[in-house]
Amino acid sequence: MKCGRLYKDCNFPSCETVIMPRDYKNERNKRADSINSRGITMSLAPCTRCYHKTLPCKLLNGSKKCGECRRANVTCDIDPPTDAQWDRMKIAENAIKEELQKAREDQREAFARQREALARQTRLERQQEVLKDRIAEMWRRDLNSLKELEEIERFEAAARERANTNAHAAPVPDPFDFLANEDYLDPGRLASLAAFAVGPADPGSGGETPQVSQNSW
Repeated sequence: MKCGRLYKDCNFPSCETVIMPRDYKNERNKRADSINSRGITMSLAPCTRCYHKTLPCKLLNGSKKCGECRRANVTCDIDPPTDAQWDRMKIAENAIKEELQKAREDQREAFARQREALARQTRLERQQEVLKDRIAEMWRRDLNSLKELEEIERFEAAARERANTNAHAAPVPDPFDFLANEDYLDPGRLASLAAFAVGPADPGSGGETPQVSQNSW
């Protein structure tokens, strides 16, 4: 087994750890990105390399190289500000940040008011179109006011609702529907129905059931 750190036979055969070499270029890029994101732009006194290459020359307090020179791993001839200058620049930077934050908040509020005004305008335009249609309908029906039109429309809507309810309601059975059946017109069946309607025979009459003539029907 070869040790990644020593690149030769490891003195410990049981060692399984491989130590990779450091990626100095990746570390320089990360450091440069940090300086460029948090540093102050030296627009009045950039280094020679950033000036000729038109690169943003940014510097952090305590750093001896600007971000781009550190990324390229070259010598930077920038003249770092003194501590007093750093303090003044920090104060000015914080003031600008506060103003920028306030400007962004004002912009968001302006956008919110603009969206609200646009929504109100759209709603009023829609109401205007509906009002025009209502007035045209009022004139078509020869009415005097929109209130009369609303009352008539409510009446018509209630009538349509009742019609729909009656159309979907179950039909009521006809109690005399059996008369349409021809079997009930049979003389024998009619005689039985008549006897049932008269009731049982009177004992004094000798137990005879009155006969119903077929010609009477």
